[in-house]
Amino acid sequence: MTPPSGTMSAMEKRDAWLEAEALALGTDEQRERWNAGALPDPEIATLARNQLFQPLDGMVRWRKIGPEEIRHLTHLGLGCSSSSVEFDSKPTNEIDAQQWVIRNRIMRACAIIDTHEWMKRARAHCEIEVIDHIANCVLCDVTVSRLSVIVRVPWVGRMLMREYAL
Repeated sequence: MTPPSGTMSAMEKRDAWLEAEALALGTDEQRERWNAGALPDPEIATLARNQLFQPLDGMVRWRKIGPEEIRHLTHLGLGCSSSSVEFDSKPTNEIDAQQWVIRNRIMRACAIIDTHEWMKRARAHCEIEVIDHIANCVLCDVTVSRLSVIVRVPWVGRMLMREYAL
């Protein structure tokens, strides 16, 4: 990431303002590296993400399903192991009542994110998607499924994301 220079379009000026606002939340050392063109993009994205996702503080972050969570049917003697587990993720609309409550809480937080000055200035909106994460042993056919909500926030040409447990 490099600091703005030269003649900029209105969109470039807006993006430079947004980056400067995020950078103001960083350390002196981060600002020094940004001015030198040496600040890695993920660092400024993290500053923005930490600011914009504040309404979701306290929500449980999603944790990947590990192969150790599969309770293989070992009594069948199929030789199941972590290498026999396949993982998949797909969007879903099907959630239970408790998950619906959590989803709505996330939606309300997204509405707050949308009121942030950065979002208003960029005319951007927070989006969510419910995802079903599936781990399946191809040998004994035991499956573990866990839902999450991915929250996406467009910011200065980047898509900032976090995933929360349902």
